[in-house]
Amino acid sequence: MIRTRISALFFALAFSGTLTAAAATLLFSGAAIAGGDMTFTGPEIAQLLKATQDIDTSPDIDLDVVAKTSAQMPSYDPIIHYVGLVPNGKPHEATLWMLENFDGTTPAGSKAFRGGLELACMDTGDAGPKWKALYDQMAAADDKLDPTVGDRYYNRHFILTGIQNLIDNMMKADDVSPSPTPARERPQLFLVDRAQLLEERQSTERDLNEKNGA
Repeated sequence: MIRTRISALFFALAFSGTLTAAAATLLFSGAAIAGGDMTFTGPEIAQLLKATQDIDTSPDIDLDVVAKTSAQMPSYDPIIHYVGLVPNGKPHEATLWMLENFDGTTPAGSKAFRGGLELACMDTGDAGPKWKALYDQMAAADDKLDPTVGDRYYNRHFILTGIQNLIDNMMKADDVSPSPTPARERPQLFLVDRAQLLEERQSTERDLNEKNGA
């Protein structure tokens, strides 16, 4: 679960959508992503995304989200920065830094927050031992980066970019459902933007009010 020193509403704002384990596995069933010397299958990718989404209620991870000023944030992680496991803490205790005026409703804010949670789920082992092994491999590579490299999380960010690109490609696909159901009636198996849902809901309510003469 998330232990935060700032408003818990940030989690609801920044991480949007619903994704059941079955839906995630179906969506990514034909996908694969390579990281380090490992390849992750669709179900394994779905496992990471499901762990990320369930992090707020999971008893298997204890994430402390700490607000920081822009001056305190790393230049390569100006919005969200996954710090790592808590020294001398329990195996699943970790810390995440968040910009104090963080806006989870923006694409950049939502993407950064999701990336931070993905790293946390990898590092704590909440997403499974294979993702933990990948995180350790990428973290070790980052520790060996030349001092001139500005992005000290270069390898970890590379993995996050690959995951995000895969999600984006899946969302752009015309057919994410094996059923012949018309596109507008297909279930949304990917992460849904809360702001978009709210706008659509309000638009529907306005249409109903006009129809009923309200």
